Amino acid sequence: SSAFRRGSPVPAGALAPMLSMPSSVLSVAAAGRTAAEGSAPRALSDLFATCAFQCPEEWKDDGTCDDVCNVEDCEWDGKDCFHNAGECYENEDGTDYRGKVAMTKSGLNCQAWSEQIPWRHTKDVYSYPDDGLGGHNFCRNPGAEESGPWCYTLDFPNTMWELCDVGAPASQCDPDNLSHALPGGAEAPKSARTIGDGVTALAVRAPVDGHVKELELVFFEAPLAPSMGGIKIVLLPINGDADLFLSFSTPKPDRRTATWVDESVGVKQFTLPASSELYCPGVKDCSLYVGVSGFEEGDFKLFLYNYTQPPTAGGGAPADGGADASSYYSYDGMFLDYSCAPGCDDMNLGNAVCDLACNVTDCVWDGGDCGYSGGYNFEQNCAAACPVTWIDDGYCDEACFNEACTWDGADCQQDSAGCSNGCMPIWIDDRECDAQCNNEACGWDGHDCDHGNDSCYHDPKGTDYRGPVAQSASGYACQFWSEQWPNAHTHSVLAFPNAGLGGHNSCRNPNSEEAGPWCYTIGGPRWELCTVPPPSPNCSDGGGLSVFRTQCPVDCGSMLGNGRCDIRCNITSCAYDAGDCGVGLSFDAIMNAAKASGFVFPTSLDSPYAMTMLVGGVVVGVCVGLLILRMVLNKRKKEEVKLRGYTIEEMKGMDEANL
Repeated sequence: SSAFRRGSPVPAGALAPMLSMPSSVLSVAAAGRTAAEGSAPRALSDLFATCAFQCPEEWKDDGTCDDVCNVEDCEWDGKDCFHNAGECYENEDGTDYRGKVAMTKSGLNCQAWSEQIPWRHTKDVYSYPDDGLGGHNFCRNPGAEESGPWCYTLDFPNTMWELCDVGAPASQCDPDNLSHALPGGAEAPKSARTIGDGVTALAVRAPVDGHVKELELVFFEAPLAPSMGGIKIVLLPINGDADLFLSFSTPKPDRRTATWVDESVGVKQFTLPASSELYCPGVKDCSLYVGVSGFEEGDFKLFLYNYTQPPTAGGGAPADGGADASSYYSYDGMFLDYSCAPGCDDMNLGNAVCDLACNVTDCVWDGGDCGYSGGYNFEQNCAAACPVTWIDDGYCDEACFNEACTWDGADCQQDSAGCSNGCMPIWIDDRECDAQCNNEACGWDGHDCDHGNDSCYHDPKGTDYRGPVAQSASGYACQFWSEQWPNAHTHSVLAFPNAGLGGHNSCRNPNSEEAGPWCYTIGGPRWELCTVPPPSPNCSDGGGLSVFRTQCPVDCGSMLGNGRCDIRCNITSCAYDAGDCGVGLSFDAIMNAAKASGFVFPTSLDSPYAMTMLVGGVVVGVCVGLLILRMVLNKRKKEEVKLRGYTIEEMKGMDEANL
């Protein structure tokens, strides 16, 4: 989930202090927050000497539309927010539309893409860097998911999204016409795909140093000799954090075109043996194409190694027989090229723990973990990719949301710890199974990982199977779909968003590719079918994504009874925030309020007239009071639903669903 990093939206309530921040601020204190070598991290006070509040001058024309800069004083963020763009586009589905229509076909106003109110979503500039999103509310079609440009609406809670009327596509847009939008026109913002034609050569055991700006892409190409046993590539962030995109077929891979995408925090590592069907498929003169994207600006080091197959069953040297056995070490039962040093696991570089086996020049002195005062601009980290200067700096950072970094101080949520290292509160019940949250402490990621589902399904090929079986027909344990070890593959949530994949190892059949649910195995064949019950026409619709939790949301657990009314938790299943939000008015409070308003209670009821007046007055007063109370409660309910982030239907699922 990919987000706060990786595109995860800010939750209403749980992270309320951040709701007004632009998407480019949530995890990054600006382009250059963990800046190039020799520069210092930016303090919050640096953001005030700007063209507008919290908009540094360097954010203008940086390729990202920032809502705080999208004002006249900042010249509408330069060209970043499409202020002067026209309406011309070419693609039938409108994926290249960069015009300024901000209303749906039925006349509903659009919600800004950088906002999470009134609708929570994951369509942000980090997840879709090339799709024209950001701090504006113009219609777009990120990921080509719909038939044309659309937007989230402000009609809450009735209409979440709707298509827009942007006219018909043109056969060709004039690249020299300033009234034309992308592709081409001079008003088009800088795209990560068009930052330049330069490609840096990458060779085996010849690491390269690089620097990348926020959302920028830099590219590398590594010709692969036929004698290679495979590839192992390692991306080590020196400061900041960068993402890794790999392909054998696309010379400049980005998030959409890459075969493999690694957007995890810290060191990225990918291995693929030459024996794999995915290695140089159908290519004679094969090259590995690498893209490095700056989620946050910073320096990095890129390594390429010759991946060597496991040794034979009899032990001894690796299968190619050409290297000294001391050059290999065991990693989860596999023998790999020793990488930067014998006994050093690349994945532990820069994790804030000194590993003496890695404290050598070739390993960049354990990524700075053992103390370093050389030319690299390492930062003091409390965990991988989290400098201590990021704690309590006003920005919620995924890399810092762990126990070692004190849950990023108060940046992500007030006065409470997370349920598990790396599990952002917003990731729970966000319709993507996150391995970090798939545990008991985090409620098994809500419904996202299908925990507790039965094995009933309809489709004969099991494409809708969401049961718990997690071993193949021969009894081998299944590999997590979110992992690339021991079997590298292309069945990711990014490629198959509706196939029930993610941070679990239950059998699935994405894209109906096989005869039934299957999985990649650990210790057995690359993949194998699973033994699941036969399909049934009588499955209940009560599980999975269609119903929200009937229990109190997991991220409310640490906020209950803290003396502060947290709107997100003010529902019956949370006992109205464990009493913090109140449950009604007492009779004494009503009587005291009546007396304070000047109402005088009669002292004698001997007269029939007095009795009639009293009874009539009580009846009328009760009716009027109930009417007013109903109106007030309805208004408050709408306001609380809006702040809480649930629709009325979802809230009913929490409080009344009969699972």
